[in-house]
Amino acid sequence: MTASRDSENLPAPRRPMRVATASVSPPMLDPSLTYAEAESQQEENLSLRQIVDAIKRHRLLVTAITFAVFAAVAVWTWRAPRVYQSTASVRIDDKEKSGSPLKDVIPMPNFGNGKVMTEMEVLRSRQLAENVARKLQLNLEVVEPAAGSQLIKAVSLPDDIPAGEFTLRRKDARSYSLLSNDDTKLAAPQVVHVGEPFALGPARLVLQQPPYRSLPENIKFRFQSLRDATAAMMQKRTVTRPNREAEIVNVQYQSTDPALAAQVPNLLLEEFIRYKSQSSKTKASSTVGFLRDQVATYQGQLKNAESALGTFRQDQQVVSLEDEASAQVKRMAELQVERDRLTAERNAIASILAKPAASGESHARDVAAFPSFIANRGIQDILAALLQLETERNALLVKRNPENADVVALTNRIDSLNAQLMQMSKGYVAGLDSKIAALTTNISSFGKQIESIPTREIQYARLARDEKLLEEMSTLLNRRLKEAEIEEAVEPGDAQLIDRALIPENPTSPKVALNLVLGLVVGLGLGLLTGVGRDLLDTKIHTKEDLQAVTGGIPVLAGIPRFNLKPSKFGGLKRSTDSRDTKQIAPGAGLITLVESRNASVEAYRALRTNITFAGADVRLQVLVLTSGSPGDGKSTTAANLALTLAQQGVRTLLVDADLRKGVLHKLFSVRREPGLTQVLIGKAGLAEAVQVIPAAEGGVPLSVLTAGPYPPNPAELLGSARMRSLIAEMREQYDTIVIDSPPLGLVTDAAILGTLADTTMLVARAGVTEKKAMQHAATQLYNLRVPVGGTILNDFNPKQAGYGYEYGYSSSYGEGL
Repeated sequence: MTASRDSENLPAPRRPMRVATASVSPPMLDPSLTYAEAESQQEENLSLRQIVDAIKRHRLLVTAITFAVFAAVAVWTWRAPRVYQSTASVRIDDKEKSGSPLKDVIPMPNFGNGKVMTEMEVLRSRQLAENVARKLQLNLEVVEPAAGSQLIKAVSLPDDIPAGEFTLRRKDARSYSLLSNDDTKLAAPQVVHVGEPFALGPARLVLQQPPYRSLPENIKFRFQSLRDATAAMMQKRTVTRPNREAEIVNVQYQSTDPALAAQVPNLLLEEFIRYKSQSSKTKASSTVGFLRDQVATYQGQLKNAESALGTFRQDQQVVSLEDEASAQVKRMAELQVERDRLTAERNAIASILAKPAASGESHARDVAAFPSFIANRGIQDILAALLQLETERNALLVKRNPENADVVALTNRIDSLNAQLMQMSKGYVAGLDSKIAALTTNISSFGKQIESIPTREIQYARLARDEKLLEEMSTLLNRRLKEAEIEEAVEPGDAQLIDRALIPENPTSPKVALNLVLGLVVGLGLGLLTGVGRDLLDTKIHTKEDLQAVTGGIPVLAGIPRFNLKPSKFGGLKRSTDSRDTKQIAPGAGLITLVESRNASVEAYRALRTNITFAGADVRLQVLVLTSGSPGDGKSTTAANLALTLAQQGVRTLLVDADLRKGVLHKLFSVRREPGLTQVLIGKAGLAEAVQVIPAAEGGVPLSVLTAGPYPPNPAELLGSARMRSLIAEMREQYDTIVIDSPPLGLVTDAAILGTLADTTMLVARAGVTEKKAMQHAATQLYNLRVPVGGTILNDFNPKQAGYGYEYGYSSSYGEGL
């Protein structure tokens, strides 16, 4: 940026400085943006490259978090108990075993739907789980070692045993000492011998020698109630149907003991099949008893019908009804017989339904005993279930009163079945009414023919029909009785064990490989997230882009890489002997341009010199002010090295320490502090008397240095005085370039005052140290005072982390910068 000392001729603020192509700055942001808006836009436009740069800057943190998470997962996986899982499977037949002769006339409930799901709920029931827990003695748990369920067995173990935890500690090869681990008090110290039963409260246990291995040094076991043991087992047990189209059910169990993992599903399926067998036999026994009573009844009725038909034929001398009557007479007789039979049956059923039932009783069983219902398989199943429920209720009433919850539940189920039978009976009566009406209509059309039909023929047909019907019903009941007796004798085939659970050889969890991979992925993701998040939340300047964003688009003239110099390289320089110095700095600790020639940092200072030279191609930039946003940003080091590079190029250069509060240039060059700028401004010394000469380099010119001198009580007034203006004019006449080191802008306004007297001002920031807000505040102050700002300088940054290439042809040493 070009500028004049006359404020009215100042160019527009934040106009980019013309620089050489070797130091191209990023494009300026929109000048209409405020500094805060510029920073906000830079943060919102987060690019992939910025993310990669952030990861590079925090690679150690990312690596540490990744390793920590991976190590934690590895340790957890190594210490986690090994869990084994085993699976057994059973087939459950879901087909209906028979149809119903009346299913097309009377709607019947579908007893087969959802059978597999019902049986799965039975497998999940507490009753079966409790039986398994009791048989496997799960209320006695061996805690240590993990797979030690076979070490201690119970000879007798009550379900309600008090909870307690105990330890068996080895005494010798065949005996252990029994100790209590909690508040449970032992009656007396016990010595337990291998293979010999011992008493522990109400329990009687025995310590067994495990096969193929020796006994451990310590055995920890505990008691728990059967209820708690059952609940714990149910949590580890899983009942699933892997294929909805298949009638296969899997039972899985997980345990730290591989033997127990196989025992539980096997025993659970055995208990399930045994339960199914007992239920089937109970139902079959009830059905057999009911059918036997029905067979005996119908056989008696059949004998009476046969006897009545024989007597009638003998009394009426009927040989052949077909030979004695015409076809029409036969037809009309059959119609009348059918109507009379249906009417009698309908009236009988209706009379039963109309008759009031006694308290607690129902006419459902009386109605269901009619011949028309005997052939209905569904009704007979309902009757069999009704008999079974009544038998269970009667047995329960022996021990309990009628108000008992279980008795009430059975009564409700019995009432439900009775209501179902009554509803089916009413539907059947309605069907009979329709048939009787149809028969009456047909018969009325043959009134004259019916009047001529002999009464004996009608009576004979009725008796023959009754005999035939009773014979068919008796045959049907005998067949059903034989089927029920077979069902009672054989095992049910609707539940078959397919695969038994095997003792697993390898644990199912923890999954070592999967856990380690997940630990690595999660650790890496968490590390990357932490690194990027830390970078996003970081309020310090790290890159040139950060610096340009917070200054509102001011171009970056140079980036000075981090360097580290040993004090031994400055043997020719001596420490300051001023007793008023409050801080001692190693001689020349930051003057890398004085002792190095082929170094990335030295080349960066030379690039800065070149950029400033090209920036002043139109207007000579003679007076340069360097300032920063906060202390410790490296402005003094930058000013000193810039002045040295100018002197090494043959430019008559004066380096002025205008920090009248904490100047440090006399320490860097190891020269006297007095007389200095303060004495010159108050007239106690002349400029020539106060300037000290420092050898720059062979081929160049010496560097002139004007130190700060004693610190005055009013530095801002001195720097803004007319004497300072005339002093700068005097400097312009004697030197080609004047580099002024000024105090930070974040604390005082000295640098802004000097900026109004200079040709250009440059802001210095230190990577990783300078706060964005501090640099933003400094740039805002200069902008408000219309101070010409030529650019910014990024000091002490790591090129590798920033992604800039500075290593070509140089051997740089990166370390702690100044």
